[in-house]
Amino acid sequence: MAVYVSPGRRRQRLIGAVVAALVVGAVVGAVVGRSTAPSIDDKVAGARSSAETAAAGLSVLPLEYRQAFAGEGGGATQDTVEQAGSRVTTALADSPWLTQAQRTRVSTAVGALTDAASRKAPPAQFDAAVRRVQAVVADLFGVEIAGGIAAGGSP
Repeated sequence: MAVYVSPGRRRQRLIGAVVAALVVGAVVGAVVGRSTAPSIDDKVAGARSSAETAAAGLSVLPLEYRQAFAGEGGGATQDTVEQAGSRVTTALADSPWLTQAQRTRVSTAVGALTDAASRKAPPAQFDAAVRRVQAVVADLFGVEIAGGIAAGGSP
């Protein structure tokens, strides 16, 4: 036997079902989003990893620069400097907690390094610029620069 349901009642049931589906979808979406979103620890670890990669890339620059300065190497030094600067910029982008003053400190050091390479500064000045960038990266991100010139070794 069929039961008569008025059109108003059907509309109320439909609206109730839609609202219930929206609520369930929002709750499930929030739970899934929270569980898959990277935590602060993950973000910090990612930024530190980017900073370590950048610092390691900076360690090879003095040797390459000396070779290019002496005419023994190719013209790839400027590209290598730009890549190292890009890595540092990536580490900055991964670190939203850094203040504007800290970002400016890094940008200034990278700018001085890029300038030293583009104006073909003497190797000692270039090495000092590399050490400054490494020191700033090590200070801000708490990374060690093992084997790099900032750690006291020679390239």
